[in-house]
Amino acid sequence: MRQKPIELILLRHLADRLALPVILVDNAGNLVFFNPAAEALLGIADDWTEEAPFEEIAPHYCPTDAEGRPVSPEQMPVVVALRERRPQQARLWVTGPRRRAPPCGYHSLPARRPGRRFPGGDVDLLGDGARGGFRVKLTLWGTRGSLPCPRPGTVRYGGNTSCVQVETADGSMIVLDAGTGIHRLGGLGSKPSRVDVLLTHLHMVLGLGFFEALFRPDLEVHIWGPPSTTSDLHGRLSRYLSPPLFPVRLRDLPCRLVLHDAPRGTFEVPGAAVTADLVCHPGPTLGYRITADGASVAYIPDHEPALGADVFPDEPGWTSGFAIRRC
Repeated sequence: MRQKPIELILLRHLADRLALPVILVDNAGNLVFFNPAAEALLGIADDWTEEAPFEEIAPHYCPTDAEGRPVSPEQMPVVVALRERRPQQARLWVTGPRRRAPPCGYHSLPARRPGRRFPGGDVDLLGDGARGGFRVKLTLWGTRGSLPCPRPGTVRYGGNTSCVQVETADGSMIVLDAGTGIHRLGGLGSKPSRVDVLLTHLHMVLGLGFFEALFRPDLEVHIWGPPSTTSDLHGRLSRYLSPPLFPVRLRDLPCRLVLHDAPRGTFEVPGAAVTADLVCHPGPTLGYRITADGASVAYIPDHEPALGADVFPDEPGWTSGFAIRRC
């Protein structure tokens, strides 16, 4: 048996860990993987395993559009994405062999290898139609740990430290961590009027002083960070954003700045619900889970999931971050 394209292998590892329903299809149109969430949503039959051809699967489903008109296999997002090699989306009602699925946003994304030929493959993201479809967009501006490392060997994933942008359906923006990647998050335009920055811990503020939003008087910026027994968030951030470490003091930033000690538990920000909990790492450190528009993402970038254990725990309840991942 030949190895499948590395893109499909990596996508399967990712899809298997997502709560979002995902279906993987190869370049020939064969169903090669569906995660448990997709099986539950669509009622995929147990005997449909890897390498099931699309033409064998399609007759078992009856997709219709919002007006109840049948959608032919040639109009399905997965077929269009593979044929035209571009992302395709549609909102469909699908009646499977077991049940009628709720209306879903079907987003088909061709798997591409940058700078090389199209390797074959497609990933379908299925949003929960009861909550308006999958509308959350993630942008990874920085993916490294404590030390920026821009060099030829890191060009694929970038050399900037942690920063992830989350955009919700109503245009709200959440920024996870303020590593050096945050300086690339510019060009915010007239929307949104508010930005929420969620800091997991204060090792990840190296790029905070270079965040464009902090220098815009028209923007309201809320920064959330882990609570401490020794000082509030304002006092701790002021030690960094002040001379001689930084030329601009926290109090002199032009934006309308609001600082929060993030509570443990769930709280609301515009467009999303955020759940925060402590995780194992030197110094106060939080993990976050963001839920918006029928999708959830857990963010725990820097922690020791089994700190001090000689053997990784068999029971997941003894693993740091488990509650954030599953809630």
